[in-house]
Amino acid sequence: MRMNIILIVVSLVFFSKCKITHGESEIARKDVKEIKVEELTGDFLKIDSIFNSITAVKLETNENNLIKHCQKVLLSNDRIYILNDKSNLLVFSLDGKFIQEISRKGRGPGEFFELRDFQVDKNDNIYLLDYGKILMFSKGGNLLDSFSFRKFCAKSHCNPLEFALTDKFGEFYLWGGSFGIKSNRNKDCYALYKVDKSSDIIERYFPLKHLIVGNCNRFRSFDDLINVEPVFGNDTIYAIRDNKFEARYAINCGDRSLKEKVPENLSTLSKFKSKVSENYFIDFRNFIETKGWCHFKFSFKKQVYNAYYCKSSNKTFVSRSYPRVPNRFTPHFMHTNYGDKMVAIANAYQIVKEIERLLENKSELSDDELRLISTLSDIKATDNPVLLICEMKEVS
Repeated sequence: MRMNIILIVVSLVFFSKCKITHGESEIARKDVKEIKVEELTGDFLKIDSIFNSITAVKLETNENNLIKHCQKVLLSNDRIYILNDKSNLLVFSLDGKFIQEISRKGRGPGEFFELRDFQVDKNDNIYLLDYGKILMFSKGGNLLDSFSFRKFCAKSHCNPLEFALTDKFGEFYLWGGSFGIKSNRNKDCYALYKVDKSSDIIERYFPLKHLIVGNCNRFRSFDDLINVEPVFGNDTIYAIRDNKFEARYAINCGDRSLKEKVPENLSTLSKFKSKVSENYFIDFRNFIETKGWCHFKFSFKKQVYNAYYCKSSNKTFVSRSYPRVPNRFTPHFMHTNYGDKMVAIANAYQIVKEIERLLENKSELSDDELRLISTLSDIKATDNPVLLICEMKEVS
């Protein structure tokens, strides 16, 4: 089947070794891959050029694991982790069976008031971010440790919303953006900090000049590194590798690259974003990487677009968010990765409507589509979301 897209031509450029300084800490810039974006009109693409296959995982639904709003999804080893409406963490098996809930609401030891973010380490230990602290749990949900950052919060004025693990126990990258900060007159506030177990600052990045918010998905693991999404007005995808911060991808949109200076304003950027979105590609976000592909989103003329970059062909294909492709299940956008696959999450109501749409032309559906529909035939609109596991196609 076909869908309208924009084709982005990607060229690989390697920069000479240099350093860019963000406040007190430096970001290495070596062998940065440049993604050059050129808009072409009238191009079409078969969806099969992106996805090799799509399988569905229905998350078990019962009164103990109802998902109100999926803030974040993560697949690690043999489990699926869902951050549910900042209130609890739900854990499922890879086939969607409910395993456990981590929910210790309160202000006492081992309890959390607001679950803002979570991570899972290589030993399957679970880390939960609350206001001013991180709680560490075992795979079975037993409390193992607690790390307080109250001293750091008071000193830096940072109120962490997201975090990333490091290779050293007790050290974390904490992202607060501009949350709760009204002014940076002393130029001592930053969006990102690296702190140790004693809550002392080791490094800091991105001095606050304008509004920067978080979305619980700024840090995403791939292979031996953690990709870090850019702040607004920046076209660079960063990475944490071997406990070092580096620039990794640079997105060059040519005439569509943002050329206007972002106002130094910590109150709002909505009017500025609305204005520049008419002429420029902005707000690069949701960057997800596998061995063969990268995915990200951006905005243009108040519309959201999905971009899929194939590393082997150095081409990126872009479609509008929420594409409706005749006779095909199509993920709206990706949420995370799992090995060499990308994972999207769709609410049950969307799935029910998609099935109804596809069955209107049942005779035109492929065997693969019919098999996918059959696995979802008993789903109800009030059920928990469905994970769509997407195997990406290699393009030569």
